[in-house]
Order: sequence, then structure tokens, then C-alpha cells
Amino acid sequence: MGDVKDYAGEAMAAVRAALMADPAFWSRFPGGVHDDAPAGIAFPHITFGRLEVVSDDADRARGAVVQMGLEIHARPDHPAGGRVAVLSDCAFVASVLHLDPDALAPIGVTIWEIEVQTYVASRSADGASYQGTIALQVSMDA
Repeated sequence: MGDVKDYAGEAMAAVRAALMADPAFWSRFPGGVHDDAPAGIAFPHITFGRLEVVSDDADRARGAVVQMGLEIHARPDHPAGGRVAVLSDCAFVASVLHLDPDALAPIGVTIWEIEVQTYVASRSADGASYQGTIALQVSMDA
């Protein structure tokens, strides 16, 4: 049995790097992309949500499909706040990632597909901020 790959970690690192490399990213997301957002972070920002790693050994090559959620955090007093703006931010993230595996440059794995499946914007439980949630799938081989 070979080395166990950290598919979730590789997918997170590749998605983060692809987003941060886009020329328009920092003007839209001054808070950046984080696994866990630090205190005092700027808005809007992105955090990683749900991660699920599913084995993918169909052609006898060890690989995985990583089901991933990205969460976009905004608030009404920020110029990017509001449901419509959060949907626009979701669409931007989707345009950077969807069906563009060449934008992802992981170390130790080959990403052969990335698919943004859906996104949604909703008011957060605090009643004052908004959150966008993007569901995507990253398919890779070791």
C-alpha cells in the first residue's frame, strides 16, 4: 500500500491558490481565503466549509473526489454587503474555478476536473450579515 494522500488538504490548497492568483480576487475579497477566519478579519472573506473525500479508484489509480463547500461572508455595512452582492461574489468565484483544472496547481496530485455544482446566498442567523455557500467538486489522481 502506498502513501496516504491528503486529498482534502491538496484540494483546499489548490483552490485557495487559484483564487488568490486571480487578478480581481483581492479587490473583491480583502479578507482573503481561510480555513478558520481569524479575529478582526476584513469583509468580505471566504472560509472553507464542509469537506468530504470520496475514493475514486475506477481506473485502478488511487485518487479521490473531494466534495467541498466555500462560504462567502459579508455584512450590510460593507460595500460588498447584501444578498445580491453575495450572489455576485459567488458567481465570481465560480467563474474562476468552474471547469478550469489548469487553474489549480496542487503538489503531489493531478487535478483533472473541478466543477462548481451550485451556490446560494442567505441571511445569517445574526440577521445582519449575509453568507454565500458554494458547492464544488474536485476530482484528482495521486
